[in-house]
Amino acid sequence: MYKCENCGAVFDEPEHLFEDRGEGMYESRCGCPACGEAFDEAYFCDSCGGYCLSDELCCGLCADCAEAQYDEERALEFLAPRELELYDFVSNHTERISVCYYVSFMEFFWDSEMKSGMAEILYSDFKQQLSLKKLMGISTSHESEALREFCLYDIFSWTQFAAKCIKKSASALRGEK
Repeated sequence: MYKCENCGAVFDEPEHLFEDRGEGMYESRCGCPACGEAFDEAYFCDSCGGYCLSDELCCGLCADCAEAQYDEERALEFLAPRELELYDFVSNHTERISVCYYVSFMEFFWDSEMKSGMAEILYSDFKQQLSLKKLMGISTSHESEALREFCLYDIFSWTQFAAKCIKKSASALRGEK
């Protein structure tokens, strides 16, 4: 299968096109049957069954399917092992602004172990603030949107993570470890 890079059409075989170059000269090339433009091999998305170009697919998932796997619980799970990214995210989205300024000021003097420890503290604090606000009925839309934006910013990493989650869920349904 092939997919057009221009119009997105999916087709089995490209069309052979002949362009008149003048003075009896013709150029032969292959193109999309719908629009005549460039195409590339299409790959199958394991989740939705759609066809994608190679740069639209990662770990068997298209970007749309990977994004559909997003939920806040997964986002927090995705964020947890990424110490430096986690540190930057949480220090920018926590309400303890004075702590964040102190952390930002001091980060050049800290070794990686101290920074890792502070990231864990800020991460726990962020999760607790989110849970507490939800429990109290206070809007968490700002925090939730920031978390979603952070996770989906690097769609390649998120897609890899989402694919692992899907495989883990499928294994759990089958009773595998």
